Amino acid sequence: MSQTNDIKDEALHDENLRDENLRDENLRDRGLGQIGTGKTLVIACGALAREVLAIIEMNRLAHLTLTCLPAILHNDPSKIPAAATRPSS
Repeated sequence: MSQTNDIKDEALHDENLRDENLRDENLRDRGLGQIGTGKTLVIACGALAREVLAIIEMNRLAHLTLTCLPAILHNDPSKIPAAATRPSS
């Protein structure tokens, strides 16, 4: 199986990639739990979750794991450090 198919297959089985988790309001309020099993963690804003996932898939970046903080944190940036150190749900 090709690396691209491996990434897609892994993504299909990831609970965090359910359509409900990728809805705007969920990405805004909760962010996105870890997706992938790569050794390099990318921490992004929930507002960019779909775009970052597309980049990872298109470029076959299986070495990356993605997690996204809630986009609502843009309204209170002082909460970002605590959110970035808290384990994802």
